[in-house]
Order: sequence, then C-alpha cells, then structure tokens
Amino acid sequence: MCRQEIALKKEKKIHTETEERKTFFENAQLNGSRGENTLTLSEKFFELNMVTGKGLSALSFPYLWMEKAEVLIQLGLYQPARLLLSEAHAATQELRAPYEVSRCLYLFAVLANLERNHGQAQALLEKAQLLGGNEWFWYNSTLSLIEAILEEEGEGKQSMACEILERTVNVLRSTLLKRPNRQSELGFIITSLQARKTLIQVHFAQDCITVNAESCQVPRMLQESYNKLVQLEEDFFHCGHKNCSAEILLERANIHRMIAKQERNEKHSHYLDAYNLAQRAVSETEEVFHNVCSLFAVNETTNISIPLMRQLANRKINLVEILLDIFNLVITEKKLEKVGEASSHKIVEAFIRGTIEDDATEQDWKRMECTVGHITLAQLANLQSLCKGCPDIKSKCLYLTGKTLHLLAINADPVHSEMYWKSNVMEEAKSDIAKSFLTSAECSEQEVTDSSFPTNKCQYDKHRRKIQELKKEHRLARKYLSQSSEALLQCMGIAFSHNITNVLASASFEMVECFQQFDPVSTSHFLALHQSCSASMMMERILLTATSNTSSSQLAALLHLQNHLKQNRNTSDLLKNVEQQLIATSMAWRNLCIPVEHFNIMDELPSNFYIVILQHSKDRSNLYSSLIEKPKAGTAQQKGKPAQLTVQAKISRFPVNPDTFCVLLEKVRVYKQQKMKSQLKQTVIQNLQECVSKTDLTPTDKKDDNGHDLTSDFTEILEMMEEYLKPVLSQIDFSDIGEQRTSVSAPESGKTKVKDKETKHTTMHGTPLDLGLCVVLLGDTLLMELPLEALSIFKEEGISSVSRDFSLQILYNRIYLAKSETEVKTGVEISKETKLKAHQKKNVKTAPVNRDLPSNCLPVDTHNFKYIVDPYNEGREAEAVSPSQKIKEILEKYHDLFTLKWEGVVGNIRVPSQAEWEQLLTNCSAFLFYGMERFMSHILLNRLAAMNIPNLMRSKQSHQRITKSDIHKSCLRIAIERPTETAVLLSLTGVRSIIANQWYTTLQENAERLEIFSESLLNIGRTTGQTVHILQKSKIHRERDSIKMEADSHSSPGDKGEEQTIHTSSNLPATHPSFFNCVLYGLPNIMMM
Repeated sequence: MCRQEIALKKEKKIHTETEERKTFFENAQLNGSRGENTLTLSEKFFELNMVTGKGLSALSFPYLWMEKAEVLIQLGLYQPARLLLSEAHAATQELRAPYEVSRCLYLFAVLANLERNHGQAQALLEKAQLLGGNEWFWYNSTLSLIEAILEEEGEGKQSMACEILERTVNVLRSTLLKRPNRQSELGFIITSLQARKTLIQVHFAQDCITVNAESCQVPRMLQESYNKLVQLEEDFFHCGHKNCSAEILLERANIHRMIAKQERNEKHSHYLDAYNLAQRAVSETEEVFHNVCSLFAVNETTNISIPLMRQLANRKINLVEILLDIFNLVITEKKLEKVGEASSHKIVEAFIRGTIEDDATEQDWKRMECTVGHITLAQLANLQSLCKGCPDIKSKCLYLTGKTLHLLAINADPVHSEMYWKSNVMEEAKSDIAKSFLTSAECSEQEVTDSSFPTNKCQYDKHRRKIQELKKEHRLARKYLSQSSEALLQCMGIAFSHNITNVLASASFEMVECFQQFDPVSTSHFLALHQSCSASMMMERILLTATSNTSSSQLAALLHLQNHLKQNRNTSDLLKNVEQQLIATSMAWRNLCIPVEHFNIMDELPSNFYIVILQHSKDRSNLYSSLIEKPKAGTAQQKGKPAQLTVQAKISRFPVNPDTFCVLLEKVRVYKQQKMKSQLKQTVIQNLQECVSKTDLTPTDKKDDNGHDLTSDFTEILEMMEEYLKPVLSQIDFSDIGEQRTSVSAPESGKTKVKDKETKHTTMHGTPLDLGLCVVLLGDTLLMELPLEALSIFKEEGISSVSRDFSLQILYNRIYLAKSETEVKTGVEISKETKLKAHQKKNVKTAPVNRDLPSNCLPVDTHNFKYIVDPYNEGREAEAVSPSQKIKEILEKYHDLFTLKWEGVVGNIRVPSQAEWEQLLTNCSAFLFYGMERFMSHILLNRLAAMNIPNLMRSKQSHQRITKSDIHKSCLRIAIERPTETAVLLSLTGVRSIIANQWYTTLQENAERLEIFSESLLNIGRTTGQTVHILQKSKIHRERDSIKMEADSHSSPGDKGEEQTIHTSSNLPATHPSFFNCVLYGLPNIMMM
C-alpha cells in the first residue's frame, strides 16, 4: 500500500509540501534552523488517512518503520529490524527525503556495529553524514562512528576518535553562537561529546598505566584528563542532567581508586576521595530515581525493573567495591601494626605530612577504619531492593555480602589469616595443647603458692581476661565466617542457574579463602571451580575473537548476540532462547558452560589420574596449588570391605613475586623468538646444501646465528621455574608410586604371558596393561606458557604420562564426550565385528588390531585416520626429511594393519580446499597435520569454531616460514594462532587429545617425532600420554635405525621402549629443549584400537 501511494503521488505530481522539503534538504547546512524545520516536518510525518479518516496514511509508514526498527534494535531483534529498515530505506529514497535516508543509514550502521562489522558501519555513517540531519543526528552518528573506530584494530585509533569528536564539537559551538536560545539542548550535546573525548583519553592513560606503571608521562596525561572531568561534571550538574553528572563522578572515583592501588604513599587520601565521589554519584542517582518513581503509583513499580534502577544498583556496587578495597587496606595495616613492621614507616610518613589538611585526612581515615564494615553492609542491605528481576545484580550483591562478612571475620580473628594456610598448623596446635597438659600439673602448684602475692595474682587475672577476650573474638570471627559461607553459597546457586560465570569465579575463589586448610577436599573443589570459570571466560574471549565475522556462521551471530544481550538485557526471554539454541547446536558453547555437577567431577575421574592444579591470584601475589588423587581400591577390598573411592587432596597457598614471574615469562618469550630466528637461518643454509642426507644430525638448535647458546637459556629457564614453583613442588611426593607399580605389575605380568601364549598368532606385540600414574597439570593461562613438563619432579619412575589441560571442567568434558560417543557406537561396532571376521578369511592383511583395551583407557579407530601433509609443498627441498616423503614412508610401513583405509591430502599432489579441510576434520577418529606453518594459518577460524569435532586430534606443526603469511593478518588473528590459543579452539570444538609443538623446530626433528609416534601409538600400542612422555625422556636426534623398537616376548613393550630410551639418550643432557617441545593437551589415556 505504501509503494502504491508513493507511485500515485509521483503520477499526479502533487508535491507542493514535498517540493518545499526537498528544496530545504538540498540547500540546508548544519545550522541552528535545522531543529525548528525538523520539528515541523516531524509533525507531518504521521498523518491520518484522508480517505477513511482514521488510521495512518501510507506515506507515514516509513517513519513508523524506522521508529519500530530502533526499538527492535534495543531489544536485540536484529533481523526484524533489518527488514523494516530495508523497506523504510527504499520508501524514503522514493520520497526523496535525504534526512530520512540518512537516519536509515545511521540505524543500519548501528546494526553493523552490533554485528561487529565495523568497517561497514564506518562506510554507512560517512554516507549518512554526507546527506546531513539535525543536531541529534550528528550527535548519535558521531558516537556510532567513534564506537566503530575504537572497536577496530590499529594504532592511533584513540587520537583519530578524539579528532572527530573535536571537529563535531567545533561545528556545534558555531551553531550555538547563531542560535543562543538553544543553549540547553546544544549545550548538553556539546558537553556529552567532550565527556566522551575525555573518557577516551582517561581509559587510554589507564591502559598505559596497566602496561607500564613506571612511565613518567602517563600521570600527567591522567591529571589533565581528570581536571577536564571536574569541569564536565559541573557543566552537567548546572544543565540539570544529574544522571550524567553522577556518571562523571563515578569515573573520577575510579581514577582515585586506581591511583590508590598503584601508589605506595597517600593511599588514604585517594581512597577517601574515591569513596566521597562515589557516594555523591550514588546520591545524585538516587535523587533522579526517586523523582522517576514518584510519577507512578507504588503498586505499579513493585515488581518492575527499570533501566534507571539497574543503573543505580551498579553504581552502588561500584561504591561497595571501593569500600571493600578500603577494608582490605585497613586489615593489612592492622596486621602489620601487630607485628611491628609498619611503625617506622608511619612515623616517617606522619613527620613528612604534618599539615592541618593531612591531619584532617587521617582523622577521616580513623573514623573510616571503625565503620567501614558496617557502612558496607548497610549499602548492601539497601541494594537488595534494587535486585528485582536481575539475577546478575542479585548474585553480585550476595557475593559482595559474603566477601564483606569474610573481611569482618579476618578483622575480628585474633589469629593472622596466613596461619591457617600453613600445612602443619593443626598438628602444631595439637602438639602445643598436649605440651600444655603435661606442664599444667607442674604449673598448678606454683600458681597456688604464688597466688598469695598480689602482683602475681593481678598478672594472672590479666592473662585470664585476655584469654577470654581472645576466645570471644575468635567465636565472633567463626560466626562471621559461617554467615559469609552461607551468603557465598546462595550467590553460587544463582550464578549456576543463570550461567553468570564471572560472579561464580569470584565467589568460588572467596570460598577457597574461607575453607583454607580446614577442609582440603572442599577447598580443592572450589579452587577447581574457580579455575574452570576463569578458563571458561578466557576461552570465550578467544572464541569471540575467532568468530568476529558474524555473517560467517550461525554460531558467530548467536555468540555475539548472546554477549550483547548479557551485557545489556540479561533478563530477557530472547537471551534464554539464544543460549538454549547455542546449547543445542554448538559443542564450543557446551564446553563453556559450568554446570552445578562440577563438584562431582573429581569422583568420576579415572583412578590413575593425579591432578595438579596451579592457579595464581588476580594480582599474582599468591600461588594456589591443589594435589588431587584417588586412593587405590585394592586395600579396602583385601580387608573384605566394600570399595569406597574417596578423593584425597592437599591444598596450599604460597606468596610469590609477580615481578619474578613476569621475568620468567619474558625469558620464555625471548627464547621462542630466538629459536624462530635460529631455525629460519638454518633452513636457508640446509636448502643450499647439495645432499641433505649427509648433513650432521647433531642438535642444530644449540646456538643461534650470533653464537648464543640457546640450550643454556633453556636450562636457565628451567632453573628459574624450579625455584619459582619450589614451594608447590615440595608438596608433591611420588616416592611410593614406584613401589606400588612394582607390586601391581608382578601378577599382571603373569597374566600377560598367559595371554600372549593364547593369542600368539593374532596379537602383534601385546598391550602394556600397567598404565602407571597419569599426571594432569591444570594451570592458569600464563602458566601454560612455561615448559612445566620439564620439572624434575616428573622424572620419577612410575609416572606414565604428564599432560596438561585448561581446567577440570574441560578435562571432564573430554572424558564424558568420549564415553558417550563410545556407548553410542557400541551396537554398531558389534554388528561390524562379524563382517570383519568374514572379511579376514578372504584377506588376511586387513585383519583388525587384536588388542585388549585396558581399564581407564579410551579407544580410537585406527582405520578412520585422516591427514593433511604440507598443504603447499613447502618442504620439497629437503627430500629425505620432507613431510611428503615421510608420510609416504609411514603409509607404506604400516599399510597392512593400519594405514590401508587412511585418507588425506598431500601437498605434492594438490592443495587442499577449505571444504576438504572441513570434511576431513569432522569425519575422522584422529587427524594428523604435518606442515610448515601454524595449523590455524591454513583453515578459516570462524569455520573451525563452528565445527563439532568429537574425536582425537593430533597437530604436528613445523613453523618455518610464517612471517610471510602474517603480513596481511591482524594482531588478534596472529595471537589466537599461537600454540596455547590453538589448543583452546580445538578443545572447544570437542577434540579429546592434542599433541602439538610449542616452539619452532626443524624438519629433521619433526620427521623423527612422527616416526616415534607411529611406532609407539600404532605398532606397540601405547597410549597418547605414554608416547609423549617417552618422547620427552628420549633423544630424538639419532639415526633412523636406532628408532626401531622390537617387542621382547619376556618383557612388556613399555619397559622395552623405556630401556631403549635411556640407552639412546645418553649423549644429550636430560634437559635438552627438543625433549619438551612437544606437549599433550587433553586425555593421556587414549589408545589406538
């Protein structure tokens, strides 16, 4: 109907008012008359139907569509909004209304920003601004353009955004001079744009302080921006915009809070300023909120959550966080005073200050010391009424309540909180009590005789009163602690129900501090939960970066829509529907979700898993560790008791130096960089040699091109890492593992011999039934950058494997998905078994591998391997050790029993397409990538993230010439192609086990590793963990003839391989870097069947 009406108007050419508007739109410039004309036009937009006398005219529909589309965008309904905008854009173009066209383009740009198509948004906004609009159009379009610029990568984006804002402000100021009667409206727009510019500068300075706190220019930049904020806050307040004034006050408060954390002196004044400013911001927001609520009846706003209410709640939360920082500082200073460490410092500080103003500040601080806990609880109690319908705010409120009560417990407890983290604190207390009982009889007689003296009696009464007072304080601390635990558990219940991972991470960490050494198993549960939540947030950030192009897949669009709704409208039904769709369609999203069953994971782990959790605190000043294992079931069964496998845990917390850890990370980064340069130089030299087969096979990575000893650098890294982790490593004891293994392996060896006799003609070499201990390292993101497998503690006999993973949740998901897949395929495998037996009679060479799967192991079908080798045939110069030649030898060597049904693409034949990559990855039991560059550089990240890969994946990387392919990539894209980030993405897609290199290596080393893997995994039948662990203990730079491992009928293959490993690795130091380049992410108990 709208299109017909437009066509009719065109035919009759009755456009008197339309022609006037068109003339105005073509000739108007950005001046003060725009507002009046626009208001006149807006009255004509919505006209009644002249024929019927009711309803809107068809020509008014485009304007109604734009209004409706803007509301739909705010609700997160992007697709209906896009359809309405498309129709409105076409109609306004037909009407030749450039201002309305520009508004459509602006709304399209808003959509593009929300869908992270920032380049498209910039193009749309530039086109819209050429058409023009009123002052509010320029205000909104400028802010959208700034958002698009800041969200894109590149240097200088902050300065570019500030220049655009300054240019727009200058134009609006010239408009204000011409139309002074528009002071209130234009003044607010100008002040808002200036505030946006200043906040960009403030956030940039804060980021610089975070990166480099010692820079001398950053404080000056921050002070200039802070002074501008003071003036902007006054301008907003005088204009009557108290809500905006409160926002600026809160920004000023956060600046003081950040400076207080960075500064060593004047902490008190900065924290007090932050508290006063935040309190003013909350008061102004409360005033605005009560004014709004006064417009409605009381019963109309009972169960309604309006945006202003949520804004007030978030500002109160910010105020409470500042109060908790003050409370932490008060407790720290109080504890230091007790031990006498802060006395001299305070005397000097008091002498230096000595002014009336500073004395007033100290008096305010003393009053704050006495009341900070109660003020915090009062603010939190007031916050409860603002949590209606907002589970995220309610959970955050409960978390802050629990944290406040915990701080009150610490403050009231006469015992220093550090004492509860000592491993032997309970034993020492019991011994002290026993000693006191032994000496009580001796002391009693002397007390009776001495009690007659007044001095001794008074002293005795004084000590007794002191003891009673300490007991009373301790009981009060226990009450606070129990109330804190209850509040935190309620918070965690809400966070579990609504998938609020960030609050769940904070609450679980606070529970770790509450339980401490009193209950090691429960403390380990909460520490593992905290690590799982932290890992989930880290992996979600990587996943969002990998799926930044929302038009590439359904997963990318849903992920970014969920992220936007979570930040803005977390109570909407649309958010629940989006999350349900993600759970149903995406393996990556299911791996990110933390279920309440997380507390049962430890009970369901294999009995031979030894979990080592390493987690830094947020400021990296403390290192938490938890050692989790299951006791052997054999002891209980021998006594005739039912087997009850309970979890044993050992929890500890040690203070560490963050600067030392930063130096260690920097050394690792520099080592990898030097390794890359050395390998690239050696590659060029090797390609110039005429005969590659006659080159020296000794380790080529010992020195770089400048003669620098890389092996000594690696040794230095190991020594520094051992020293840094020394407190944690002292808690680990593997001394009894060798004895247990010897006692268990004796009867099993007899069974193996009998079994070998029975299956002599059908089995290959037998299966190593004794899997030994599987150590699984669960470290935080930064610890994953270190070569943790090289620690000396893991060289103990009896350790079968040392693998790593990101969290207990991810480790469990790998096992659970593998088991569920095995159960689904059980019926299919049984039906196939008869067919295989019939086929064996016709062709003996295709007989299946006759291995018995040990307990706690997961099978992988060796006949469903897929591979992609050297996709661009870049290693063709080194013929003897080229990937194409090596995979050909492997396929021929194991053709009869293993590689007959393998499928894949070799680069010397053709370059695989993206469709072949996806097909091979999603339809395999194991995947081998053996190439010259990073695995992620060959495949589209957004396509990989959308895959569901439920099986094992092996990634063999030989990073030789990556710099050429990195030229056209963004920094974020290169960052998520690194080894750890690659393992994260593959883990999210459902991969159970990943074997990958951590730094650059040579073709010769990779060829040797592939041969060892093939022999160990396929021929001998070791698990993935055993294979990688043996590789880490062996010398890979040796002649190919020494790699052949023949199984001995009188000894297990695992022992035989270890003996050969020890024999062949005698020429190299035990800590050679090449041993620990290859690591295992995921399950160590996967076996080829």
